[in-house]
Parts: sequence; structure tokens; C-alpha cells
Amino acid sequence: MRNFLKSIHSVIFIVGSFLVLFSAGRFVTPNFLSQMGSVIPMGVLLLLVTISVVYDDWFVHELIFFVMLIMYEVVLYIHTRVAQPMYLTLMIISMRRITPDTIMRNVFIVQTALLFVNLTLYHFGLLYNFTSGPVTKHSYGFWTPNQLGVTVLQLAVILLILSSKGYFYKKAFTFKLIAMIYFSLLMVLLYLSGSRGSEIVTVVAIAIFASLRIAKKLKKIPLRIFFSILAVLPFFISLLTLNSSVNQVGTPLYKLNMLLTTRIALGNQFYQQYGVTLFGQNVVYHLGASAGVAYAFLDNEYLVYLINYGLLATALFVGYIILLTNKAIVTKRYELLIAILTFAVYGFVEQGAGEAWVNFSLLFISIFFIQNNAAVSQTKMEV
Repeated sequence: MRNFLKSIHSVIFIVGSFLVLFSAGRFVTPNFLSQMGSVIPMGVLLLLVTISVVYDDWFVHELIFFVMLIMYEVVLYIHTRVAQPMYLTLMIISMRRITPDTIMRNVFIVQTALLFVNLTLYHFGLLYNFTSGPVTKHSYGFWTPNQLGVTVLQLAVILLILSSKGYFYKKAFTFKLIAMIYFSLLMVLLYLSGSRGSEIVTVVAIAIFASLRIAKKLKKIPLRIFFSILAVLPFFISLLTLNSSVNQVGTPLYKLNMLLTTRIALGNQFYQQYGVTLFGQNVVYHLGASAGVAYAFLDNEYLVYLINYGLLATALFVGYIILLTNKAIVTKRYELLIAILTFAVYGFVEQGAGEAWVNFSLLFISIFFIQNNAAVSQTKMEV
């Protein structure tokens, strides 16, 4: 019965995640799915949590911790009127006994299906292409070019993880060739999307992938210190961007702001306007410049947490990333660092690193709960 419920959990995650992401596409004509965008995520999450509660073994201290966390999320929602942190918490809770390998398999299925369906519907004129920017960007049916970019990023990261753990080593040449062609096509799509943030972070992912061969030879303590610093570095750099020198021509922050298409200046603007609170606050965003309203959007997940969700939520978010980083090293799941560190960097250049539907590395909570997690096969993806 437990294995059956776990299979149902995976099916609901795959179908539900696809519906959540697909409903956010740029439909030519509004429809039922596009109008149910705020209802579908909560329905999917409640189903996932319910199933996980039925088949999971729960300890008293776990129940107390998660109940307190949900109560805090309710308080956070009252202050911010944003449900995203609660969505993330519910998704994490539902993944307590789901291995990272299963999560990545399911995410790979979801994102591949989403990419295929959106591109196909765009080709037939049911979804349209959103373009923007001085350098033409393309969404090809996705809501924005950045959403296409992060879809490609997720798939690329999973392929790099599979390669790092030797998944392709004993596969037939044809299989390896298909994987290489798929990865190459993803890179072409990423270039066509023009998503600057995803392009930069994909390069980071490849660099992390390449460095793991050397990193694995180091002892655990220096390895944990080194990667922990890397994991929190984007957060501390985000704090530095709050300095007013971002508006002074010629300064390092000014140059970085130009490279990242004025993202840093916008973050600084939000900080000056709203400041920081303990339990968060309601922050008003504007995704388009129209009717005299200027574009105002925080393209930095750490600043979203700091300004929008507050100091306590920020501490929990950054602390969780550090814990995931260290646990991946302790359990010798080094390949997981490709996802954890890549999305830690992604949080510096885009919103989304704190969303369950984007940053799948946040769902690796089972490495704290499954004692034999290190024993999961290093040569095949768990099914």
C-alpha cells in the first residue's frame, strides 16, 4: 500500500506540476486553465500533503516542527498577502520520504512535457510569442522569456547531475547521442530566449559540474566550508547591492547593474522605499510599464525574502540552503550540489529560486529523513 501511495504521489506531482506551469502560458484566448491559475497550485499541494501524511511515518517532534512552521506561514501571509512561501513549505513537507532521484525524474518529465507542449501549441498558434528587450527575447508560448529560460535551466541541470553520477556511462552510444543532442537543443533554446539570468546561471552550473571531480578528492570539513561559503555568497552579494553606489557611474555596482539589465538598481529602489521588517510586508510590484506606472519588479529572490517576507523568513530560507549543502556532502551526494548551488546563484539574478515549481533542489528534504539515502544507486535514476 505504501509503495502504491508513493506512486500516486508521483503521478499527482507530475500531472499537477504540469497543470500549474502550463496554465501560466501565454494563451491567445483565455480559457478555464488560464483563469484557474491561483486555485490549481493549492489543490495540487493539498493532495500531495494528504497522501504523504497517509503513507509517512511521523515522529512527534516532526509534527510539532511542521505545525509551527505552517502557523508561521499563516502569519507571514497575513503580513504580505503572498502565498508562495506557504506553497513551498507544503511542497517540502510532502517530499519528506521522496528521494532526490525520484524528484528529479519527475521534474524532468514535467519540464520536458511542458517544453514540448508549449512549443507545439505556439507553432499551431494557440500560444503566442512574447518578445521584449533591446536584444530580442522570445517566450515561444511561455509567459515570459525568463520562464522559458528557467525551464531549459532545470532540464540542463538534471542532465548535468545524471552525467556527474555516471548515469550515461554504461548506456548505449545511441542513448548518449540523444542526451547530447537534447542538451545542445536546450542550449539553442536558451540562447533564443534571451534570458540573461538563466544564461549566466547555466554557465555556473557547467562550472560546478566540472569542478566536482576535483572537489570530491578534498576532505569533508574543508569541502563543507568551501561549498557553504559558495551557497551563501549570492545572499551576501545581494546585501551589498543595497548600497547607494549602484547609481554612481563607474562604480563596480553600477557596472554590475548594467550587466544585469538594471536589476540591482530596482532592488535598491525597493529597499529605499520599503525597508526591512521582521515578519514581512505587502510589497506592490508592476510587471509592465503602462498608464504612467513604471516597471517595478524584484529580480532577486534574496531581496524578495528580505524586503517582502522579512528577516525571519530570510534566515530560514538561507539557513535551509546551507543545511542542504552540508547534508549533500555528508551523505556523499555531491552531484546534488550542482542543483543546490546553481539555484542559489539563480536567486541573485531572478525571482523563482524560492518557488517549489522552479527550484527543485529545495525539495531534497528527504536527505535529512531517509537514513540510507547515501546508498541510493549512483549509476541509475530511482524509479
